[in-house]
Amino acid sequence: MDSTHGEINFMFNPIAHIYNSKLIPGLASFLITATLFGLESSAQAIVLNGGFESGDFSGGWIPIGNSSIVTNAYGVTPTEGEFQALITTKSGSVSDTCSQFNLVCLERFLDLPSGSLDTLVPEGVVEGSAIKRSLTVRAGETLSFSWNFLSNETLFDDDPTTYNDLAFISIGTVEKIADTFDLVRSSNTRFDTESGYRSFSYTFTQGGTYLLGIGVLDAEDSNDFFPSGLLVDNVEIQSVPEPMTIWGSLVALGVGALLKKRHSQDENSD
Repeated sequence: MDSTHGEINFMFNPIAHIYNSKLIPGLASFLITATLFGLESSAQAIVLNGGFESGDFSGGWIPIGNSSIVTNAYGVTPTEGEFQALITTKSGSVSDTCSQFNLVCLERFLDLPSGSLDTLVPEGVVEGSAIKRSLTVRAGETLSFSWNFLSNETLFDDDPTTYNDLAFISIGTVEKIADTFDLVRSSNTRFDTESGYRSFSYTFTQGGTYLLGIGVLDAEDSNDFFPSGLLVDNVEIQSVPEPMTIWGSLVALGVGALLKKRHSQDENSD
């Protein structure tokens, strides 16, 4: 029984209770900060070892061909942390397409249809290296990573069309992300030229588990004199917020508004 109003309260209203309490607006700031911090955390999904900061390909990464982890001692500073992945077409690379005499190839490694990689450039490709991992995502989430394409193809030939080596990404289908036309400056690495670090992003329209592949390919020629390479760093997934997280942020903002209103009324009554 409420002695003031003479009626029974059958339901406890937490918002009204907070509004009528002596809580200071600082609580509003706390609730907003805590909720938005949760929203920010949920908006950043973790790709295990996405920056290769373990110094190896652990955390779900699987390499094939000439693949390694390097630091800024290689001649390029990573975009984050101390490590970055290096994939090249140098010795140790594997063929792009399998045959009855060659059962180890990039297309089988990346679960791609035979001949997929040859469609990326008119002259076709010969060999290359790649890294892969599985990703489980929701619709609307965005994959992003940093890449730097390196090459010796322009060492004695300024015509990029001669042997147009390239870098690619595969997520069910393949897409070229760089080629010799992207080489814009001298490199401090063992390669002659590079593109400099740039960003790639891909938004998933459907949720599910995908096989992500990132690689580099030698077009037409196959030798160690004019190889190409790709530096990869900071692989991450930007998530869409959960519905409950959105609802929680709205509640916190509503409570904050009520508390500030009450505080303003209290000041006016003094």
